[in-house]
Amino acid sequence: MNRILIVFALLMEFICVQSQNAYKTGDPGMDNDMRRINVIAKADFGKFKADLALAYSVDEMKIEQLHSELKMEAAEIYLALEMAKQTNRPVDEIITEYKKHKGAGWGVIAQQFGIKPGSAEFHALKNSVRSKARSDMHGNAKNKEKKNNGNNRK
Repeated sequence: MNRILIVFALLMEFICVQSQNAYKTGDPGMDNDMRRINVIAKADFGKFKADLALAYSVDEMKIEQLHSELKMEAAEIYLALEMAKQTNRPVDEIITEYKKHKGAGWGVIAQQFGIKPGSAEFHALKNSVRSKARSDMHGNAKNKEKKNNGNNRK
């Protein structure tokens, strides 16, 4: 009976988390990729933060501020940095629009910078998110495999 209750509680938590992660990008596949990025980042947020800092030439403290003060999820931080890069705007401009339109979702935020649904810019952003989700998944799998191989030696 206790196991059933535990499984039920975990299922309910998963459903609640999934409903909270409604990024509203305008593309369900992109929303799923953002969820994947979050799962991976939660496993090692320090590494995720360091990777973003290096890739986007941004201070890790800025990433930490977005995460802790604005309660942005890892995928949202990634998307804001990528959007800043693709639109050639400072990330603070993206964050200003995020604060204004957070409830409306990332699709609306992207439109504020001329990224229209179905446009070449939107597809470039979507492909970047997909690549990040997939590369992190495969990178983490390779790292785990290396660790396991090292631990299995006697």
